[in-house]
Amino acid sequence: MNAGSRSPAAAKETDISSNISILIDDFKAKKKELMGAMGATAAPWEGGIFPNILSLAVDKAIADVADEMAAALKKRSADLPCVVAVGGYGRQELAPFSDIDVLFVSEGELSPAGKKFVTQMGTAFWNSGQKLAYSVRTLAECEEAMGSDLHFLTSLLEKRLVWGSKGAFKKLEGVFTKYRAATPAGVFIAAKLAEQEARHKKMGDSRYQLQPNIKESKGALRDIQTLLWLANFLYGATTPRGLVEKDILTPQEAKRLEEAHGFYWNVRCQLHALTGRHDDRLSFDIQPEIAARLGYAEGEPNRRAERFMKDYFRRAAEIGHLTRTICADLEARSLGGGATAGTRKLAIEDMIEGFPVLNNRLAVRDALHFKRNPSEILRIYRASQTSGHDIHPDALRALRAALPSAKLHEDAEAHRIFLLILLDEKNAEQTLRRLNEAGVLVALIPDFENIFAHMQYDMYHTYTADEHTLRAVGMMHKIENGELADAAPLASELFRTIQS
Repeated sequence: MNAGSRSPAAAKETDISSNISILIDDFKAKKKELMGAMGATAAPWEGGIFPNILSLAVDKAIADVADEMAAALKKRSADLPCVVAVGGYGRQELAPFSDIDVLFVSEGELSPAGKKFVTQMGTAFWNSGQKLAYSVRTLAECEEAMGSDLHFLTSLLEKRLVWGSKGAFKKLEGVFTKYRAATPAGVFIAAKLAEQEARHKKMGDSRYQLQPNIKESKGALRDIQTLLWLANFLYGATTPRGLVEKDILTPQEAKRLEEAHGFYWNVRCQLHALTGRHDDRLSFDIQPEIAARLGYAEGEPNRRAERFMKDYFRRAAEIGHLTRTICADLEARSLGGGATAGTRKLAIEDMIEGFPVLNNRLAVRDALHFKRNPSEILRIYRASQTSGHDIHPDALRALRAALPSAKLHEDAEAHRIFLLILLDEKNAEQTLRRLNEAGVLVALIPDFENIFAHMQYDMYHTYTADEHTLRAVGMMHKIENGELADAAPLASELFRTIQS
């Protein structure tokens, strides 16, 4: 055989590779087109450019490449693993460089052809610059993993068939539906909240770090997704509007949640486009450019970034408040008790400090309680601080509704109770943070608005100005209580001599 000649099999293999390359090039061209369209708008989320259109482009590319491979392998789709979109790709939320989360499912062990199919799919998309983050499981392995892998179980909440056997996919749906029905809601809620708490600690355990991760930080996208996962698992609700229909959110809360969700996604899409890679960290050097892309018009870069980040931190605070409210609500409905946000104390009384106890939380008798008695807003937080019991979600909603007309800054009783909260040696920092996220501190001390969610570009600030203030209060209480005697012996000694 001449050196330059090829066997028919080799020639056919080359043709297949060439066809797949053409399909991948088509996908890359479509993505480039979308990136160009995104550069012309400050709001790619609202414009529908990302994530939905990109997700549809990925669907087409996967289906086209899979068809080509099946033909080359001389296999029917029923003979190969089906391709299931899960996670962010499953819910059609893709930023420009998001991983494409895919599950290859087969009814039995993969054949050699099935293994080749999976490998070549991964290689094809790697060459496109869009990572295919995939797992390969049989139906039996899927069922086993549901009970041991919380991440896998959660990803199946948003599964959808992209290519392959509808029969295998229906069997997967049946296995998942059966498992979900057999799993106590409280078990899933407790596991997801523990997972969220661990993620928060890993990311610095603050919503107010000056260089946050738009996806993983406390108060960012992942917290919103966690709320929706909980509602999906319990009630099948997948959107804020769906939560309104299930009477979990009020229309006003759903609007705030949707607004924050859209804002975060616009930021994330622009961040990926600017860096040209999967990067979710809002570092100092990139904040001014992201602000400009989002339409913040200040000429001086730092001023532009400060205004943009103030809007980010306001939304993070709002998500913090909504997380407390909604998680408490979902947990109360599913468990008929329990606690959220660090409270794990069982109430043995029907009333605590004059507040009824409902599902182990401090409640009020009716929705107008705080409008009639504005200082009660401070008193319920004080009762929560001293008793260790969280506030019932209905009470949180009632106090938020009362704030605009409460005139707390003129209320002497409210200020008296605030001083008790501030000077208490236990839980002052946590209670003040909850007051801040609910908007009570600004209502009580109007000048606090000047530092609320405010960041400064200097070497001394790691958090927003209001968060530094609250942490300073917490630090002083630790010194007062002798908790920092080894680290700060002089300050601890001097604190004992202070007369108040």
